[in-house]
Amino acid sequence: MDEAQWANKMAAKVKEKRHQEALNKETRLRDDEERRAQAPKLWQEFVGQVENRVKAFNRAMDEDALGIKLNKPDEVVVGICQFLTTVKARLEGLSLKCSLVSTSAEYEIRLVNGQVVFTSGRSGEVNQIDGIAERFVDDIIKMLY
Repeated sequence: MDEAQWANKMAAKVKEKRHQEALNKETRLRDDEERRAQAPKLWQEFVGQVENRVKAFNRAMDEDALGIKLNKPDEVVVGICQFLTTVKARLEGLSLKCSLVSTSAEYEIRLVNGQVVFTSGRSGEVNQIDGIAERFVDDIIKMLY
């Protein structure tokens, strides 16, 4: 292979690689845009599920055993005894962080099969919002009572 053929072959490879990288970048940017657009909706669904679970627990106890506050638009606080003991869930960028005293859980917002969903931080497993809310409130009840 002479120099010109070699140069054309190498140039074609580099151009194809650049083209693929540009396509991948466009796809990532579109995915990020979709995830950011859906994040507030997912957060509101999560907060609604947590509120429903707290209310259901309080009804079952026939008392206001747990309280819930939304101090900030991106934070929900659940507690007992006028919130002397609290736990929080917070939306941070494209992740949901549920913090308890001795443990925490993190869920990433990702685009999976064309849908924006919460996935477990390490495993990447898709998690339903009601399941996350249930685990969060379950953990609170186990920790506080």
